[in-house]
Amino acid sequence: MLQLKNLTLTANDTVLVNDLSFHLNFGETLAIVGESGSGKSLTSLAIMGLLPKSVNVARGEIIYHSEDLLLKPEAQRRLLRGKKMSMIFQEPMTSLNPLMHCGLQVTEVLMLHEKISFQEAKKRTLILFDEVQLPRKEILFDSYPYQLSGGQKQRVMIAMAMACNPQLIIADEPTTALDASVQKGIVDLLQQMQQERQCSIIFITHDLHLASRIAHKTLVMQGGIAVEINTTSELFLNPQQNYTKALLQCMPDRKVKKEWLPTLDDIMGDVKRDFISTRTSSDEVIVSIKNLNLYYEKQKLFFGKKDIFEALKNITFDIFKGETLALVGESGSGKSTLGKALLGLERNITGEISFKSQVSKTHPWASMVFQDPFGSLNPQHTIGDAIMEPMWVHRVYNTKRECRRQALHSIEKVGLLPEHFDRYPHEFSGGQRQRIAIARALGLNPQFIVLDEAVSALDVSVQAQILNLLKSLQLEMGFTYLFITHDLNVVRFIADRVIVLSKGEIQEIATADALFENPQSEYTKFLLQSAG
Repeated sequence: MLQLKNLTLTANDTVLVNDLSFHLNFGETLAIVGESGSGKSLTSLAIMGLLPKSVNVARGEIIYHSEDLLLKPEAQRRLLRGKKMSMIFQEPMTSLNPLMHCGLQVTEVLMLHEKISFQEAKKRTLILFDEVQLPRKEILFDSYPYQLSGGQKQRVMIAMAMACNPQLIIADEPTTALDASVQKGIVDLLQQMQQERQCSIIFITHDLHLASRIAHKTLVMQGGIAVEINTTSELFLNPQQNYTKALLQCMPDRKVKKEWLPTLDDIMGDVKRDFISTRTSSDEVIVSIKNLNLYYEKQKLFFGKKDIFEALKNITFDIFKGETLALVGESGSGKSTLGKALLGLERNITGEISFKSQVSKTHPWASMVFQDPFGSLNPQHTIGDAIMEPMWVHRVYNTKRECRRQALHSIEKVGLLPEHFDRYPHEFSGGQRQRIAIARALGLNPQFIVLDEAVSALDVSVQAQILNLLKSLQLEMGFTYLFITHDLNVVRFIADRVIVLSKGEIQEIATADALFENPQSEYTKFLLQSAG
């Protein structure tokens, strides 16, 4: 169906993708994996004819049904997009129009390509919503994207991509930052619709576990070059290239407990690191939560009666000094809400939150690393200012000079350089921005750090670096972590104990080893089964 021959993409004389060649058969799924910046998404945009103006096709061919798409005029390519080939973009919230009802965004595609009336397009859209297993389809048809969960928005995107029964679907990181059960639902849905409609899929991901589950073939890219391509089973069992071997070894694995994750630099440089944990368990309670309840009030339209929604119900647990307590559960389970409640960032709370047996009123002893480091950093402030600001607000130091000295110390602690102090967030990679967020958390000299999905959107090589960094900082400085995540492979690597949360209630608390080897609650078993 599709064949790329020596595709080369450039921007300002810089080669972004170099001599890339592969083919895709009818009904086949090809996974494209690699680190950020390897050229995965650019390749997909080239196939769709959606490259930014700054990127040029220097040479090569994109053969679709024996015709080179690069030779077709834009008007003809526009007719192919949406009808014969479609794309599921990485972030549905930014890909969907926030000012249009979700149903109208699907009917628009049908009316444009199928030349049918609005009534017929709406009828077919509701059928598509059924096929992608969206609940309350009539209500969701008239809902805006912000009113849907992440998994529901992704299903709307899939319905839009499937609307005209295309032969080729490109899914660009369609499950990034989704929890295990939602991720499984999206993957199962794509596979089911592929079988029913006999379409081909290019599945772009940084999640190698996911690629091994969904793809017939896997292409590994590095720096715009195809490093290795093979059947997925053969590539994972017997990788030929050192880079592929390195990527596979970087992955945490919930079936095998590792003390340290090898990084690409370690493996490619053949560095041997024997890591021995010197951290010992402690019986000292550093944070105690008793009968914590949290609710939200939702005002009905026209000044009607308020609805009360219980986000957290009767939460009771202790966190011990020096441990890593993981908090897992599906989207909407209350994980982030609980993390913010512990730091005094939520209202409408009953119950007790104590730090070292004293009821906490202020929280300079604790800090937080937020899920999106780019969104949580002010783009107009240098990273030095961003790291210094909480120190100055909490009066951790008396002078700006002392704050600056501590900020530089924090920057070096997380593996960045002093000259980075005066640079802005957009000048850094995703992994570097995550290090900046950790450095900002360190500036308060905290004893307790809440990490909210701190590695969820990072590729495996950068993820390994950040997880190793967190472990080494904990060993050196005695931090206590509450680690919020949906990735159970990461949980097995970093956590001492695990809390499983569902619909605001604790389902299970256990050591990491006990939870993975002998889960007690049905909900925990469901999560583990969803993760594959």
